[in-house]
Amino acid sequence: MKIVRYLLLLLGLASAASAKPKEFTILGGEKIKAEVERGMPLPAEKDGIKIEAAAFMVGDGKLIFAFGFTTKKKLKKVLVEDVSSSSALELVDDASPKLEKDYWKGEATPLPLSKSGVPWVFERGDTTKVFRFTVTLAEQEQPVVLYQPAVYSGGTKKQLQQMAR
Repeated sequence: MKIVRYLLLLLGLASAASAKPKEFTILGGEKIKAEVERGMPLPAEKDGIKIEAAAFMVGDGKLIFAFGFTTKKKLKKVLVEDVSSSSALELVDDASPKLEKDYWKGEATPLPLSKSGVPWVFERGDTTKVFRFTVTLAEQEQPVVLYQPAVYSGGTKKQLQQMAR
């Protein structure tokens, strides 16, 4: 099985001093702000949690979203949703999250690499997705909510379209 990985790693190599806040529309109208530099969103950080990856892999005609973050805190539950459209789409619901070297990772259910499975791949131009991470920590009653925008380029999408044929 050949797997091609298209990673949008959010390593924050740029300094936050030169980043600028940008507004993103989610869930059909709600607005959130995220730091952006050179058109790319920087990693979301809050309460000791830092988003490191909002990525996808492609293999066997399927697209699989993959996510990761770092924290030193004990996790109770992790929920990742795509909140880019009018309703939230659950991608990962990890009721027993494990950290490996202070890193959590989760993968969504594979989607067919087709116009019906991932219609945004077949739209022209860049696509911006916003992912909502709801992280429940063992020592906190209220979950930590982070919003991570991710930009998938038109060029990458063209490559995916060719793979779908």
